[in-house]
Amino acid sequence: MRKVLKQDGKLLCRFPAFSCVRWRTELHTNIAFNDYTWTFHLAEEEMETEINNPLVNDTKVAEYFNIQSAEYVRDNSIFVIAINN
Repeated sequence: MRKVLKQDGKLLCRFPAFSCVRWRTELHTNIAFNDYTWTFHLAEEEMETEINNPLVNDTKVAEYFNIQSAEYVRDNSIFVIAINN
């Protein structure tokens, strides 16, 4: 995404949050796109221990982009706005 997005361009991403049970690791399968591998959460949120492969969403995105906003939204997802710099 960094290569495609222009300098100072905005990245808008939506990820399924761990609170969305149907998207938890090992519960979702999709033949066309392989099984769902990660369960996302924000760094400030404590994780439930039975979830496999938790990925701290905002920390991972911050490795590549400058995060403007990262928050949970009503539909059990995480919405991230970041800048490519």
